[in-house]
Amino acid sequence: MALSVVTPQHLQKIGLLNSTSSNEQDINFLFKQALGKVAFLPFGYLIDVWRWSVFDGTYNSSTYNTGWWDLRTKYQGIVPPNDRPVDAFDAGSKSHVIDSTPYISYFFSEIAQFQFYEAMCKAANQTDALYKCDFYQSKAAGDLFSGMLQLGNSQPWPQAMQKITGQQNLDASAISEYFKPLRDWLRNENVKAGDCYGWDYTWPDAVMKNLNTPRCGSTLA
Repeated sequence: MALSVVTPQHLQKIGLLNSTSSNEQDINFLFKQALGKVAFLPFGYLIDVWRWSVFDGTYNSSTYNTGWWDLRTKYQGIVPPNDRPVDAFDAGSKSHVIDSTPYISYFFSEIAQFQFYEAMCKAANQTDALYKCDFYQSKAAGDLFSGMLQLGNSQPWPQAMQKITGQQNLDASAISEYFKPLRDWLRNENVKAGDCYGWDYTWPDAVMKNLNTPRCGSTLA
């Protein structure tokens, strides 16, 4: 529901915005959304990748910090602002690491949120681009959502997912569709500017063949 109430269309409907017809406005809105949603995903994932790697012995006390920054470079394309001592424990800046709280649910929830949103938009017979969907006052969308909530904890989460989306698996197609206009705009701007993509990391061939080119070189030294 949070995705629905922040759309420019909804803000116009309730009198908080005068116009929603500008493409620049749409791109700015999607940029803001992406900074909160898309930028979080690699971090939300790597937290538990690091924790699991500690549990299985991949990282030990001498490699806690190098392992942490290896993952942050791999998935986020960032490096520490200065050289970090081997005995530093930068992962501990995240409270979930300190109190050993699993973090992967936050990653999953961001993806599932868009699946729920897409399903409720379809229930409300919304035909605009997904990022413009506003199911405000739609009884059909509300009934779909409440039907899932009524399950409470009586069923495993895949059954709750099935109830609202019609499938039991996490699927990133909804979040991909939501941000497609921004992705297309960024690609066009990169082409016009002659910019490269990504950072200096070699992914498996199956991944590399689907990435935009040209890839950036050793820019993280």
